[in-house]
Amino acid sequence: MDRSTFNKMRVDIITSTSLDQLQQIQYQLQDLIEIQRPDTGYSKKLESENVKSILKLIQSKQNQLSRVNFKFLGEPQPPTHINKSKQDKEVLSNFHSNSITVLEQDYKLSSDHIYVSRFSNSILSVESQSINLQNGEGSICYLRSTGPVFVHNATNCIFVISCHQVRLHKITDSIVIAENRHKGNPIIIENCSRLLINDVDVDDFNHPSKSTKSPNYDTLSSEEVVRIRGESRETNLSNLTISVSSLLHSRSA
Repeated sequence: MDRSTFNKMRVDIITSTSLDQLQQIQYQLQDLIEIQRPDTGYSKKLESENVKSILKLIQSKQNQLSRVNFKFLGEPQPPTHINKSKQDKEVLSNFHSNSITVLEQDYKLSSDHIYVSRFSNSILSVESQSINLQNGEGSICYLRSTGPVFVHNATNCIFVISCHQVRLHKITDSIVIAENRHKGNPIIIENCSRLLINDVDVDDFNHPSKSTKSPNYDTLSSEEVVRIRGESRETNLSNLTISVSSLLHSRSA
């Protein structure tokens, strides 16, 4: 990707006014990464640094917008033209998220913002204001956040999530248990398939009709959720692969 593409993304992020806009920018970034492969070691390093800076900027903007969404309706607001410059500077300077790779680990972390760029054959327990997981397989993930959780490109995983917003993109053959969800506060899935999800509202962007059931996920019974929770908690690294496979491929009668 050339410099102008990254610069345009930065401007789009800073000027975005909703979490939905940020999600679309993140999808665009993922598509560009998958399409374009740098040829040289230098260009790979440069693109990696640019991608990380864009993801940090997105997370920082997500945090800013999440704080705005939680404000009371009657709260006095500074004039927009005064507040805007200050907010943009805050977004540019607030780069405190962690870029992490987790491979064959029992990994626990509590931090302001968490970005896991790759995870495999691991048990993750993370707590943060915002969580971004990408490129994972064969793992059990316990994700707790006061803000958004975004998971992209994962397979054969079990996710137990408690947060304000859940967005799943390109997740396949996985279990999702979304805790503390109220009706009217759906989790969002896109380009996902063969998911097992507990009984919560789901917006499937690939199947927007509510009159027919989405073919991309099945609903877990309350008994199945209890069983999955129990077996997941008893899992450790030594039996992780067997446990995940068993949970994904056996449904209670």
